[in-house]
Amino acid sequence: MKRKLKDIILYIWCLPQNIAGLLAKLIYGCTSGKYGDVTVCRSEKYAPFCFSLGRYIFLSGGVETGSRLFYHEYGHTVQSRILGPLYLFAVGIPSFVWCHLFTRFRVRRGIGYGSFYTEKWADRISDKYVKLHGAVK
Repeated sequence: MKRKLKDIILYIWCLPQNIAGLLAKLIYGCTSGKYGDVTVCRSEKYAPFCFSLGRYIFLSGGVETGSRLFYHEYGHTVQSRILGPLYLFAVGIPSFVWCHLFTRFRVRRGIGYGSFYTEKWADRISDKYVKLHGAVK
């Protein structure tokens, strides 16, 4: 009972990104499965990008659960749980812009994708998760 109540409160705390994730799942028509308390969605419609919205992680192509990229996206899920309704403004939108609008800027200046604050933070979270739960594929 306590677990169910915690899940409900957490879903509401992350409601904006959970609604966006649910809508993305419906729009992309992806197949989904569970990984712990997250829903993992797969579709070629958003390839080659992987992204996370609330408790939904979207993986493209051959990206597997247990891979470095999966854990990075799981790091974004944890960010969502920490920030709640502020997540989309503090992480989601800046990360989207960094990924999609600054590619040429990053390439010209030799800046790695993971150097942006949202991505560094997600990597630090995923590193801690991997240490606690096992190796990365």
